[in-house]
Formats: sequence, C-alpha cells, structure tokens
Amino acid sequence: MQHITSAFDPEATQTLCLAFDKACSTVAERDRSEFVKELIAQRVIALAERGERDPDRLAEATTSSLGLHERAA
Repeated sequence: MQHITSAFDPEATQTLCLAFDKACSTVAERDRSEFVKELIAQRVIALAERGERDPDRLAEATTSSLGLHERAA
C-alpha cells in the first residue's frame, strides 16, 4: 500500500483531474487500460508535486514522458 506524501488544495486537485482527462483523451482507446490510466495519474501527480499547475503542460509532459502518442485526428 502506498502512503500519501503530499496533499493538494481543491483548485490544484481540479487542475490535476483536468490534466488526467486531457492526457487520457490523447491515448488511443485500445490503450486505455487501468494500468495505463494509473501510470498517467501517477505521472500527473509527480509533475504537480514539482510545481507544475498548467493542465495542458501537465497532460503534454505526462504523455510525452510515458511515450504515449496522440491519436490521429
């Protein structure tokens, strides 16, 4: 079981949720397993713990760092 090492205020939590949704939406549907979604969530949180609060930059940095590519439009 993981221990929570930090907490986010409501505004930051909303930003993290938005970034998570944006990151997930760029991943091909067939690749949206629970494992991948957990990795995305963990990476969004890790980046936010370093101070990033822009949801677009969080989402982009998350998918980039995990090697997840945007789906074709």
